[in-house]
Amino acid sequence: MLQVSLFKDLAFLRNPASPFTFFSFLRDKELLYHFIHTNNLYPSRKLFSDYLVWVSRFFANKISFGKEAVAARFHEKPSGTQTLVVTTRDVSSGDVSEI
Repeated sequence: MLQVSLFKDLAFLRNPASPFTFFSFLRDKELLYHFIHTNNLYPSRKLFSDYLVWVSRFFANKISFGKEAVAARFHEKPSGTQTLVVTTRDVSSGDVSEI
């Protein structure tokens, strides 16, 4: 069993209404009713691991493994808005790029 409160998931403390809370995961997987009726606030490690995988799928196109951030700066657009530009380096090839 998980030894940390499920309220300390990836999103609940920051925004309880977030679609990325453990409770949202349970609802999406149709496990919420069952979990609530177990009267246990500590999910199994397997269930919490499944939750982490579930959340990661929402961000699969935004995650780059094997890269390190080497710089970050703001770029101001003519409209006055700012964009964060991150310079990354591929740890295998050494190639540098900006996102």
